[in-house]
Amino acid sequence: MIDSARLPDYAPIDIERARPIGTKVYVKWELKNRNLLGGKLILPDSHRGQQYTGTVMKLGLDVPMKYGLKDGDRVLFEQFSGFEKMWDEKSGRIAIVEYFNIFAVIPERCTSRIEAGEGEYNYDA
Repeated sequence: MIDSARLPDYAPIDIERARPIGTKVYVKWELKNRNLLGGKLILPDSHRGQQYTGTVMKLGLDVPMKYGLKDGDRVLFEQFSGFEKMWDEKSGRIAIVEYFNIFAVIPERCTSRIEAGEGEYNYDA
């Protein structure tokens, strides 16, 4: 585990006790991007390298249900969206993101193949 004192840009948070307000989403931020196996996500050149991958931890009460976003979804969110960077001792890096800055939900079949170790490569390849 990384020492939170060495992360000056991250504010501490207890994800188990905190809850997002309004349209905010707590996302467990992955350290590197992984590509999708078994499917393709086409991103325009202007977005290549400008997204992060993470897992939804909690949703604010005002996130519209029509988007179908739920806890546990693996998502892509914008790198330059002005999200807040937090640090939880158990979960690690947490991003607090507005729901409209999440631009893709990664399908479950792709996520399970990556976790099974069937491959890992870069979005920009």
